[in-house]
Amino acid sequence: MLIGKDHEDAKIHRILLPDAPRKVIYKGRVAYIYDFHTNFGGLASFSLPRVKKGEKIFFRYAETLYPKKYPESQYDYGDKEGFLYTENLRGAVCIDTYISNGKAIEFTPSLTFHGFRYVEISFESLSEEDSSRIIAKTTVKGLQISSLDEECITIKTSDEKVNKLFHNIMVTTFANHVSIPTDCPQRDERLGWTGDLQIFASTANYLSNVTPFYYSFERTLCDNAKSKANSSFGIYAPEYTYDDWGKVKYDPTAKGWPISWPLAGVAAPYYSYRQSGNKSILRSYYKTMARFMNGYRNIVIPGYKVLTKTAKEYEGLGYGDWVSMVPTDIEYVLNAQYVYGLRMMQEIATALGKRKDAKLYQELHDTLIREFNEVFIDGNNIPQDLSAKKLETQTAYSLALDYDIVSGSRKEAFVKAYKDLIEKDNYTMTSGFLGTPSLLPALTKNNEAETAMKLFLSHGFPSWLYEVDQGAVSMWERWDCYSRVKGFQERSMNSESHYAFGAVEGWFIKDIAGIRNDTKSGFQEFNLTPTFVLGLTDIEVNYKSEYGLIQSVLHTDKEGNPLSYHCIVPPNTKATLLLPKALLSGNNEDKGRERLILESGTYHFGK
Repeated sequence: MLIGKDHEDAKIHRILLPDAPRKVIYKGRVAYIYDFHTNFGGLASFSLPRVKKGEKIFFRYAETLYPKKYPESQYDYGDKEGFLYTENLRGAVCIDTYISNGKAIEFTPSLTFHGFRYVEISFESLSEEDSSRIIAKTTVKGLQISSLDEECITIKTSDEKVNKLFHNIMVTTFANHVSIPTDCPQRDERLGWTGDLQIFASTANYLSNVTPFYYSFERTLCDNAKSKANSSFGIYAPEYTYDDWGKVKYDPTAKGWPISWPLAGVAAPYYSYRQSGNKSILRSYYKTMARFMNGYRNIVIPGYKVLTKTAKEYEGLGYGDWVSMVPTDIEYVLNAQYVYGLRMMQEIATALGKRKDAKLYQELHDTLIREFNEVFIDGNNIPQDLSAKKLETQTAYSLALDYDIVSGSRKEAFVKAYKDLIEKDNYTMTSGFLGTPSLLPALTKNNEAETAMKLFLSHGFPSWLYEVDQGAVSMWERWDCYSRVKGFQERSMNSESHYAFGAVEGWFIKDIAGIRNDTKSGFQEFNLTPTFVLGLTDIEVNYKSEYGLIQSVLHTDKEGNPLSYHCIVPPNTKATLLLPKALLSGNNEDKGRERLILESGTYHFGK
């Protein structure tokens, strides 16, 4: 059966112009490198004058170049400096070849796309003089393509490095939403990895209208699930019958496949519903989501009701806190993810009026939290694994706090220990894919906004702004894809276009600018909860909701005290604003917040 897509075809989103080409000669070969200054997904379009008939022209693509050596560098790439670095493409050749018919050339590849910042042109047999003459009359354009339409969020702050970070996140998001949500657009896979989607779905819904795109991809995920005994959505879709890289063959009927990656099959519809208020995506795929979640009730640890044990043979695949700097036990991480998944399913069932299911998921959620506390937290309020080994990691603390697994005095102990750990780590991150989205929300929801902002603004290694300092023009797969000290990371998994760690933008939009919809799905009624905190003096966030522009503008003095707040509430909507009392009284000693109901309009408070 052929089923049409629910989203737009991939199309040109933006046209980019490169710098003038730079001529390079390597081992006698003359080539010309164009730099677009952004690492995007798409194509390059070429216009060349007449080239002799039969001449082969090669167009080669790369994300980056071999870097020069700095005083602090421990690497030395020798005479490769300044040439295309393609080792991280693995088996992908990424070369388009054009054979001239002797006429002027207009060439845009039509059966592929690439992920690249640089494109190189070379000729099979032309002399340096002839090739330079042709290049002088050649024009090159970059065609950024995506299945997403418009950018729905713009952020401007007083820190240009932060602005660059958010730009990088947007570019990488669009690069990885071409027909399916890939993890990277450049190397020899371009698979619809579910882990990246799962942790980024909340943020993606602010960056663009991804609901049609997710609706279509959810159908693909459900096709995966229907073919498996345990109804797992799988680790990528569309799916191969075995893992091309793996030492472990992927058995579709296996029980215990880690919940973390396949949870995308719940998270993508859930966050689309939360953002739009449209329940159709939930109705269409609810049965498959329910079968998937219910499957984990078959792998309960003996003696417990809900707590699950992941099949040990899959631990080597690492689908816990992927690419973390400090590992966290996979059982701890995945059971925390299970708590998260049950909460989403309870809300989904409630939204669809399935009271019996909602009650079941709530009971499973509450029972799992009790069992989690019993097994994974010791008597001194320290996280531990199943063998009682301590897990004092940023991921262990942040997941428990963000998912409300701990409460009361235990929660207070976790907040203090987490804050102390971040200080001990010199305000750098040690988390991976699953821990990072919770790092900052775990702090801001527990009155530690200053700690969160200090961590966010860190330039130490590893951190978000460290990447920017190293020259990143997109989001990286690893915290250390490249550094001026050590050079490139291990080449087999070193993409410079991975959107997962960009989930931090969702935290900034919701917890700092305060644009959120905690009480109702959609944005007909929403909340404005701006957080004024030391670190950024000026913040402006504009969100194009389905009802129109929502704006949140914060001005803070150098001590972090609020100076003014400006907001826009679009037509036919209503916002609940929690405003610092100091902006109403003019007295910075006046703590607390005032609750204001705002109808459609423009508002200004303070100076």
